[in-house]
Amino acid sequence: MHFEVAVAEYGHESLPGARHWALLVVHEPRADGAYVFQLTGSTSTYEVKPPEVVTVSRAQSYLGRITVGSVSPDELPALGAVVRGVQVRRGDRNWHCQHWVCDVLSALHATSFNVVSRTRQQLVDHFSVVTVASHSLSQAHERRHSRQQSLTGISVSDAARPGAPAAFKSVLTRIVRTQ
Repeated sequence: MHFEVAVAEYGHESLPGARHWALLVVHEPRADGAYVFQLTGSTSTYEVKPPEVVTVSRAQSYLGRITVGSVSPDELPALGAVVRGVQVRRGDRNWHCQHWVCDVLSALHATSFNVVSRTRQQLVDHFSVVTVASHSLSQAHERRHSRQQSLTGISVSDAARPGAPAAFKSVLTRIVRTQ
């Protein structure tokens, strides 16, 4: 058994350009359960937050994730040690959580974890594809079903929002994986 390792993106409608990234280790795919590793604070106070167990899709600010590898349950303690060992830069206004996540991916790859190293720009480009795909799928679905009433009580626009059904998110994940 292996757990998915992914980069998650979080954001808020009122801050369209601001995107927070974190590292996820998805340990319960059906329940969308994951360990989240992330940087918290501000430029002068950044620190690595202790890992938390979360249900990814319950976070209202969750926008999506990009799978970057996998890890066995036995490797989790070593993964945590590598994550905690990645340098945090304080006082540099040009450095933030997205850079830290890329540094973590590089460190995990360099220490032989089954994780690909990606640049910040590569991840930004991939997340842009997810956003465009989400918007395109949502528009196509709305056109096709514009005259049908939703039996589930979830509209197509709801499906494009954070917290959307897992089936919708898995489609987006597959789109990103094919890039």
